[in-house]
Amino acid sequence: MNLSGFRPVHRGEVARFRRDGFVVVDRPVVPARALRPVRELLDGLFERAHELPAPWVHDLAPDARTGCVPEIVNAAHVEPRLLRTRAYRLAVRAARRLLGTPVELTFDHAIFKPPGSGADTALHQDLAFQPDWDVPTATIWLALVDATCANGCMRFLPETPKGLLDHEPVGRDALGVVGLDVSQAHPHPVPAGGFTVHSQRAVHGSGRNESSDVRAVWILKFVKDERSWRRRTWERSLELQGVVVPRRFAELREAAGDRARPAPPPDWVDGAAGVVQKAGMQNVLPSGDDRAYR
Repeated sequence: MNLSGFRPVHRGEVARFRRDGFVVVDRPVVPARALRPVRELLDGLFERAHELPAPWVHDLAPDARTGCVPEIVNAAHVEPRLLRTRAYRLAVRAARRLLGTPVELTFDHAIFKPPGSGADTALHQDLAFQPDWDVPTATIWLALVDATCANGCMRFLPETPKGLLDHEPVGRDALGVVGLDVSQAHPHPVPAGGFTVHSQRAVHGSGRNESSDVRAVWILKFVKDERSWRRRTWERSLELQGVVVPRRFAELREAAGDRARPAPPPDWVDGAAGVVQKAGMQNVLPSGDDRAYR
C-alpha cells in the first residue's frame, strides 16, 4: 500500500475526537495482510511471557474466578519489529491527523481476551494510571480480529469528563471508576483492522468474551513529538534495531528494580515451566484458523 495521500481518519472523525474525547473508526483501515505480522509477533510475546520483565505482564480480570485477561505492556519495546509493520505506520498517520502534529509512541500494550472468559475490563480513564501526566494523547485500540459485542468490543461513556474521576483497584493489575459498571457504557464494534481512539480522560472498558475465539487487540498511545527532527530520526533508527533509547532508561531501571523483588506472575503464566499454562495456551494463542487475516 502506498501511504502517500492516504487518510486513515476522515475530517469528521477528527472533529468528533477533539469534541468528544474519543472516536470510532468502524471500517478496516488496516488491511488483513498488514495485520498478519502484528498478530504473529504478539503471539510470540504471549508465548514467551515468562521471559519478559515481570512488571510488564498483567492480568486485567477483576476476579480470577471469572477468567483471565492477559496483557503485555511495552510490547514494541521488547519486540521492535512491531515498529516496522505497515499497521504501525498507519497508526502513526492516524494519530498525527487526530492530534494535528508530529507524534511519537509513548506506550503500547496488547490484550488477548480468551474465548469464554467471563471477565470484563473495568471502565477507567487512562489518566488514573498517571494523574500528573495530563497531556493530549491519541490512544489507538487496533482490532486484530473483529471486535464485537459478543467478544468484548470497546465501550465508552458518551460524555468524557473534564477531569479525573475516583478510581479503585480492580483485581490484580487494573483500575476502575468507582460506582460504574461496564454495562453502563455504550458498545462500539469494529471490524478487524478498524479501531477506536481515546484521550486520557475518556471513560472506557470492554465486556467479557463470550465467543469461541480470542479477542486480540494492540493498543498504541501517541503524544505530541517535541523532539528535534535530528533526534527523532536517530532514536527511531535505534528503536527499529532493538536498541534502548535514552528515554527508556528510567523505565527499564524501574522494571529491573521490580524484578529484584518479583511478584508472582499472573495465573495465566506458568513461570516455573516457562510456558503459558496448558489451558491458557489453548485459549490465548491462536489455533491458526481463528486469525483475522486468514
